[in-house]
Amino acid sequence: MSWLKAKIRISQIFTKRPEHKSSHLLFDKAHAGRYILFMFKNLSDKERERIIILGIFVLAYALRYLYFLQIRSNPHFFSPTMDPLYHDVWAQNIASGNWIGGKVFFRAPFYAYFLAIVYKIFGHSYIIPRLIQHLIGSFSCVLVFYLAKRLFNRKVAVVSGLIAASYGMLLYFEGELLLDSFLVFFDLLLILLLLKAREAPKFSRWFVCGIVLGFCAITRPNILFFIPFVWLWIFLVFKQRTAFKKILIYSASFLLGSVLIISPVTLRNLLAGGDLVLIASQGGINFYIGNNENADGMSAIFYKEHWEYRDFQLVAEKETGRSMKPSEISNFYYRKGIAFLLENPSRAFKLLAKKLYLFWNRFEISNNQDIYFFRRYSSLIRALPIGFWFIGPLGLAGMILSMLTLKRRKKVRSNKIVNQKKKISLPILFVFSYMVTVVMFFVPARFRLPAIPFLIIFSGFSLVWIAERVIKKDVSAVRLFLLVLFPFMILTNSNAYHLGFGDFSSAQAHFGLGNVYLKKGELDLALKEFDSVLVLNPRWNRAHLNRGMVFFRKGEYDKAEKEFLAELQLNPDEEIAYNNLSSVYLRQGFHDKAEQMAKKAVELDDHYANAYMNLALSYQGTGRNQEAKEILRQGLLKVQPFWDGELLMGEIYQTEAKFDSAIEIFEKIIHSATSHRDVAYDLQALTSRGGAPLDLENSDIQAKAHFNLGTIYMQKVELNLAEACLLQAISLKPDFAEAYANLGTLYDHTGRGAEAISLLKQAISLVPQNAIYYYNLGLAYAKQLKLKEAKTEFKTSLQLDPSLIEAQEKLLLVDSLLQTEDLSP
Repeated sequence: MSWLKAKIRISQIFTKRPEHKSSHLLFDKAHAGRYILFMFKNLSDKERERIIILGIFVLAYALRYLYFLQIRSNPHFFSPTMDPLYHDVWAQNIASGNWIGGKVFFRAPFYAYFLAIVYKIFGHSYIIPRLIQHLIGSFSCVLVFYLAKRLFNRKVAVVSGLIAASYGMLLYFEGELLLDSFLVFFDLLLILLLLKAREAPKFSRWFVCGIVLGFCAITRPNILFFIPFVWLWIFLVFKQRTAFKKILIYSASFLLGSVLIISPVTLRNLLAGGDLVLIASQGGINFYIGNNENADGMSAIFYKEHWEYRDFQLVAEKETGRSMKPSEISNFYYRKGIAFLLENPSRAFKLLAKKLYLFWNRFEISNNQDIYFFRRYSSLIRALPIGFWFIGPLGLAGMILSMLTLKRRKKVRSNKIVNQKKKISLPILFVFSYMVTVVMFFVPARFRLPAIPFLIIFSGFSLVWIAERVIKKDVSAVRLFLLVLFPFMILTNSNAYHLGFGDFSSAQAHFGLGNVYLKKGELDLALKEFDSVLVLNPRWNRAHLNRGMVFFRKGEYDKAEKEFLAELQLNPDEEIAYNNLSSVYLRQGFHDKAEQMAKKAVELDDHYANAYMNLALSYQGTGRNQEAKEILRQGLLKVQPFWDGELLMGEIYQTEAKFDSAIEIFEKIIHSATSHRDVAYDLQALTSRGGAPLDLENSDIQAKAHFNLGTIYMQKVELNLAEACLLQAISLKPDFAEAYANLGTLYDHTGRGAEAISLLKQAISLVPQNAIYYYNLGLAYAKQLKLKEAKTEFKTSLQLDPSLIEAQEKLLLVDSLLQTEDLSP
């Protein structure tokens, strides 16, 4: 009935005629506003709440969608780097059919499988996952409302929901290919369901709570630390009104739900990876990153700035003198980190104090890209005012005030006495237990993100609590509030470690942006970014290295050489610089110098695949095929998989006319490299590492193997096999000019002239500077008696390569034939 009354009154607004003849308005806006407010007040409690929730959700998604539209101009949007790139490559690998994999998970798998499912359904898209994540984030704002209402009241819920909807860091991380949007959602859902289970305790409710925690764990495993705190909370809540046996059943049900989700991951690790790893094997490595002699509490520092997973593996295996499983490597670094803490108590205490400070400080510590730098791509996120400077101190104050002021109250419907302090103790336990799991490692902004919604709720409580006391003119309450708030304001908004608030000129950000442009082939833009890096920090690690890569890709080898040498002046042990110099010298034909540089690169890193490749190529270039094969064998013992090396080995056998050995290798590559490779945490292999590009993608390696087989079968005059191999090479690599050219030549020899001409034209369109392609096309035209066309192709061939004697001979022959045609009657 209330809806009906409201509709009647609103209809009266629109049908009422204007009282003044001069007015052309159909209704008075202020009058309408009053009636809309009246309508809202006359709705039932549930109806009003639904409208509020809908409003929070719509606001949250509208802001997120606007942010999404703005950040599409960010170069990283379509070219992810670091962790987003890792997730992207992993998900593509899964979506291509490798759903089980063959190695222990290095990282928790939930997010990668989410992305894989999205890619499988929608194709490889950087848009759909982000839109879904923003949708999840908007639902998280609704969960904030429900949780705040359950903990406190609707006023607090509305304030908290609005803050969550407009909190910039939530928008930011939802817009990245990162797991954090799901983690926030799962954590909020977990706490809400635990509170519901407290009110109506049943086996099934605790079991469902465990399932949600299981999803949290396979998203980021540190939530497992929260399990004993949940058990403690269950005990404290029920100890006075429930038998201890029943408390144990509740706790066991909760654990069982978690095990149901986690155990398939553990079993998969055991069966596929041959190692007993609960969820992921990165724990020990991350622990040591956060607790070693070089640790700063903020960033992932190992013994060198740029590291790969294999660096950790090699150090561990070198110290132990044996090969190690992922679980053993993780345990090795846990022990190593603990040893550092025990042997250096003073430094350990200072490091812990710093990490605690950083956790509660307003500064948003970047992890994958400079947060403050990339705010430039979104005016919205720059305009949103609420940050950790606000919710940090208010959230802490709200926790204390709620524990000091809230009392037991009677629940109206059930007539039960509710101890509110036991309710609010659960999210407080979550925040501080979660904080422990973060400061045990290191403290980038996204690692503390799951605590943010709970701080928002307690901030909402603080705001409502103080507003009510100010309205009541309760001076003593205001004094208490300020007394509690002031030290937290100082803690959160101080700068004890000289953190650069809002640094929009970060060398790291320009370096990362330069790598994006380098990866995309936008070389001038990449060079500009690397120049900016050197202006900000002339000694920036790998800035000269990547400038050199820009010049290398431009074909300006002298400039590239100078940059690589400049890098070595700053970083004498930079193996990539030595290997890149080797690549430069190979391009210039200086095989002896290339050999020296490649040897130095191998000496510095004996697991560096590209260095073995360059060393083998330098030997091959001087006719030392046996030495080239030997160095490739050494590389194959150190690096697995090393398909580039296998491919080069087969090509050396091919040049030696040892066709059986070559065929054996190429067939091995085709059958082995087609199997899916698990993604290792080797970001240097995934993003621009400043290395000259010798390594190929799996499909390119297979295409080259098929092409080489096709070439061998052409030489052996097994033309059906040759045709099949070349067609397969083209299907795997549609821009493979050599494959089109060879297949065209094959068709020309077998009398399929029209097809030959088409294929040779395709090869020329891909590589228009190849004189041989024009020569072969001229031959194909000549066989079709299209002499004028043949003459044109022979002339073009000679323009590109005047030393091509065969083209000169054929051009003279065609000219004579054309003259004969002209003289004939």
